[in-house]
Amino acid sequence: MRIKILISLLLFFLIQPVSLLARTNNVDYLQSITCFIDSYGASGGGVFIVKTNRDIFILSAFHVVENSKENSIFKDVKVQILTYQDDIKVGLIESDAQIVRFDKEDDLVLLKLKQKNFTTNSVKFFNGECKNIRVGEFVCHAGNFWGMFGANSYTEGILSHKGRIIDKKLYWQTDCQVISGSSGAGIFNSNGELIGILTMKRESSGYFIPIFRIKEWAKEQKCEFIFTDSCDYSM
Repeated sequence: MRIKILISLLLFFLIQPVSLLARTNNVDYLQSITCFIDSYGASGGGVFIVKTNRDIFILSAFHVVENSKENSIFKDVKVQILTYQDDIKVGLIESDAQIVRFDKEDDLVLLKLKQKNFTTNSVKFFNGECKNIRVGEFVCHAGNFWGMFGANSYTEGILSHKGRIIDKKLYWQTDCQVISGSSGAGIFNSNGELIGILTMKRESSGYFIPIFRIKEWAKEQKCEFIFTDSCDYSM
């Protein structure tokens, strides 16, 4: 009996540092792919999609950039980006971004950065079957608190529900503490893969557009290239 207890304690102390290191690396990665969007009085977050030709796109929620519309034309919005060198945060730059795909009803938008002379990480999408993402599983959120940018915030929780219907649209729900002002930022699984885009907060819960809806939207908007290595696209 004593031997079993000693073995259990030994395994705990051996595994725990590895688990903490993995989580820390995950947090650093998620913060590096999250940006802050400033759109004429509105603000929110987004996730980077980096192509091999160095074009950089941002996936976010449409209501974050809706204020940029003037006389039926969308103006460029400002994006603030944390820059890294050897995984160490070294600075903050700002770039204009152009809206290239959007849908008000689905509350999704794709932007393209105008600046290319910097390096950032790219989001990893969940590519499995959504039925394999189960209620009760770990989820996390990286975002910005009301534009106080410079170090993205990180929170953890679980997937609470997969069938919330709001305004005739299906959303997934999380008890993850949602950071005010970070609509458009990502919700991720334990592997750091994007499973949704945060779009609203009600009471203590966050609601996000699940990955299968994002893929359906991308197909409708003819921007499925965001899920592949392809650079064959025209904006």
